[in-house]
Amino acid sequence: MKRTIILSLMILACTSIQAQEQNNVRMRAKSHVVMMGVPPITIDKNTRQKTIEWLSTENNSWHENIGIIDQVPIAKDIEELFPDLNDFEEREDCVPVIWQLTDEGDNTVLHCYLLMKADVVTNLWLGNAESVILDKQTGIIYQAYSTIPECCYNKVFGVKGKEGTVFDLQIVFPRLPDSATDLAIYGVPAWMMRGVDVKITEYEGRINAYDSAPHFHAPIMVKDCENYDKNNSDSWAVFKNAHLIKPVEENTMALWLTSEATYLAIATEQNWFREYYGRGGNTILLDQKGHQYKCHGLLDYPNDSLFWLEGYPGDYFAMVLIFDPIPLNVENITYIVPEGEPFSAWGANWSGEVISDLNVQELRKNQKLFEYHPRRIMRQPTNFIYSTDTFYSIVNKKTGAKLGISFDYNIHASAYRMSAPSGIGPNGIRINKDKSFNFKFIPVAVADTSSVDATGKDCYIVNEDMLALEDGSETSEGQWLIFRYLDRSNTCQQWTLYERDGSVTIINKATGRCVDLAGGETKEGAAVFSYEINDDLESNDNQKWIICVSDKQQ
Repeated sequence: MKRTIILSLMILACTSIQAQEQNNVRMRAKSHVVMMGVPPITIDKNTRQKTIEWLSTENNSWHENIGIIDQVPIAKDIEELFPDLNDFEEREDCVPVIWQLTDEGDNTVLHCYLLMKADVVTNLWLGNAESVILDKQTGIIYQAYSTIPECCYNKVFGVKGKEGTVFDLQIVFPRLPDSATDLAIYGVPAWMMRGVDVKITEYEGRINAYDSAPHFHAPIMVKDCENYDKNNSDSWAVFKNAHLIKPVEENTMALWLTSEATYLAIATEQNWFREYYGRGGNTILLDQKGHQYKCHGLLDYPNDSLFWLEGYPGDYFAMVLIFDPIPLNVENITYIVPEGEPFSAWGANWSGEVISDLNVQELRKNQKLFEYHPRRIMRQPTNFIYSTDTFYSIVNKKTGAKLGISFDYNIHASAYRMSAPSGIGPNGIRINKDKSFNFKFIPVAVADTSSVDATGKDCYIVNEDMLALEDGSETSEGQWLIFRYLDRSNTCQQWTLYERDGSVTIINKATGRCVDLAGGETKEGAAVFSYEINDDLESNDNQKWIICVSDKQQ
């Protein structure tokens, strides 16, 4: 059984929270200086070497002891990181228990600092797979996969160094998202972390910290510009699938300050299926001292050129301009768009714009407003009336391929990946004897009836098992569709049929995404998965299906 050792604390303080970045290392949080009594020191009579045997944790007794390890990182400038440490350094009877949590590249790293009160410290335990960080907002657990030094992962070990040296023992985790601000750290008992709460005030202390460069959902170019002419809208580039956001007041802004560039996101409203835009050019930012920051372009869109964006009325999306880097001590900026050149288009507006007294820190707080938010649309349901006793074929409008099942047991025995066999030949659509091309529609809310009006009603799509998303907890596009045993509480198995051009789009209730024949492939076994509904002007028959009574009733 694991043993819990209660350490006697002389000073106990809550976690000191900061979010700072230096040399591409972002500090998420650090502890206050917490002191504990120094374990007993033994002195070798011959060498006068001092040794401390660290107090055992619940992990020490049942893991391999690898002895003294080499090449242990030494912490630098520890007094700058923990100014209060100076108040306790001279206390021979105390040792600090201090740590820091940082983001470094693709990893989040927990730095556990050990102040040497002797020449040798033995019986140390750092971490293993039970060392985890819980994101309490999402419930996602981030598991440690390595340590620095690497040899001490899942081992008991010792270190040797000059008295007064501060070693930097590190536990490495997959990188946590920037939005993770309510954490709990488990499985690091030697530093008293057995579910310790870490609440990060995201913008506290950010005056001295650069942001990470933002990541936005890149749009798709439908058509590149051809002999660009601002007075000829047919020559403009066309884009779709913008970085959508939740509705906010139009022209709401957010700012990211990095050491290489400044990113200014502007919330933009879409009024039509296709609308033109243009930004960048000679736009500048001006700080309170009159210093100008030049615009270097528009992220993912043409700079200083008009372009079309296909979307949906009511969309809000991010338009992101890139400027010279702004120093961290700038408090306020003015956004200036000079008057543009006249052009010929409906509703053309080339007037300038000035927005003054924009508080830099408030704009940085707006970053969360620009997180990607997929479009959800309620459509007119189909008039399809089906019999629960009848098998139907689901045929793709573009290829004529029937929806079928590819029996792939790599998932598990009760779940089969879906595919769309080509099924088109000189004798018409092929019918399988094993019913893999035949489906029944069972209403979610109506039971024991032979005829159901599908209008506006969710249904199960049945072929021995139920059509579902591969992972009902995920809302990302591109998910496989599979068949699972029925779980009536799981909306990933519930579908609604909506009419489009005499056919239907089959939309999942959990995600709002639809059944899509990937790339419109016609080959046997082409992939079918869940994808965002395309509402651009061009028809997309990959997402349109025709439902007809199967001539094979079993």
